[in-house]
This record gives sequence, structure tokens and C-alpha cells, in this order.
Amino acid sequence: MTSVEWGLSIVANYYLAGLAAGSYITYYLWQGFGVRAFRPVAKLAWISAAVFALASPLPVLAHLGQPARSYLLFTSFHWTSPLAWAGPILLAFLLAVLLNGRFFFYPDVVLAYRTAHGFRKKALRVLMINKPPTGALPTTSALWLKLTGALAFILALFFGYPGLELGILGSRPLWANPANPLMFLLTGVISGMAFSILLWTLLGRREAAGPAGTGAGGSTATPTVETS
Repeated sequence: MTSVEWGLSIVANYYLAGLAAGSYITYYLWQGFGVRAFRPVAKLAWISAAVFALASPLPVLAHLGQPARSYLLFTSFHWTSPLAWAGPILLAFLLAVLLNGRFFFYPDVVLAYRTAHGFRKKALRVLMINKPPTGALPTTSALWLKLTGALAFILALFFGYPGLELGILGSRPLWANPANPLMFLLTGVISGMAFSILLWTLLGRREAAGPAGTGAGGSTATPTVETS
């Protein structure tokens, strides 16, 4: 085989990755930069970012002739290949987002654990990682929340790499544009923001927000705990 035709599965990968980055940046505008206007949608935006990041590799695996050998992307890494960087960037972003969620949702998970039963209680116990605390509801580690949040934000800025990938294709000379990565990043951010706000609206969070917006970003799986 001398050429590989990219189809809709690659388009789906780019789209989902862009939504993941955009949703996370929407969340980080509140958690990292303290923009109160994004506080109501922060939790829904984080959940959206994690889900889209987990889903984005699936279309590529379906596109590959031998998806079981996808691990070679990490074991036979080519430092000089822009295409080879897509997998490590996505994996690092996903891990950083999940670590950040561990600290961002920690009070919510503890509260939910105390009222849960059966399998749900066991699943929440796994999410806590450490021993379930007793007594007053604990606060999360502000330091680790900031560090993991900043790391994931930096990695999200690399999600303009699809523009770089398309720019190196010799069959489309007009795509070799230095503005391509920035264009992909901006469209992903806008799409992620739009999705998060639309999801929040469809779930009827606007009526539950109240004056301070404390309830509008409540997790769909855990009780809402005030975050600062």
C-alpha cells in the first residue's frame, strides 16, 4: 500500500478532539482564570471534555487496518513526525483531565459516597482513591487542582495539531498554511463552548442556578458541592 485514504472517521476524530479541548477550556475559564460567567457550566464542561477525549481515538481505531497494533504509536515513536505526536498529546491530555477531575469533584464524590449503595458506592470508592474521610466534608487540594488544571490547559492548546497534520499533505498545497493550527484550535474552542452551553440549557440548569449560579453546574452523577 503506497497511500492511505482518510475518510469520515478521521474527520470524526478531529471533531471530537476539538470538542474535548474546547469543553475543557470552557471549564478552565472558571476553574483556572476565575471568570464567573462560566461558573454555571464548569462541571458540565469538564464532563464533556473527559467524554469527548475518551471517544476521540475510537474513529481512528476503526479506520486502521490493524487497530490492535495501535500501541506501536508509543513504542515506535518518531520524534520528527507531526502525525506521531497526536497520540501522546491526546493521552497526556486525557490523563491530566482525569487527574484534575479527581481534585475538582472530590467533595462531590465524598458526599455521593456517603449516600450511595451497592455498585454505585463501590464505584465512587474507586474514584476517591484514598480512604473515605469521616466527619466534616473535606476540601480538595487547591495546589493539585491548580497544577493538574494548568497542565491540561497547556495540553489543550496543542489541539491545533490537526491543522499541522493537514498542512503537511502534499496533495493539498493550499492547506500548507501556518494559520491552520490556530484555526483548528479556535474552531474547537468555539464548538466546545457552544456544546457546553447548549447541554446546560437543555438540562434546564438555568432555572436551578439561583443568583450565584451555585447549582447550575451540578454534576449529573453526584450532588452539588459549593466550589471556590
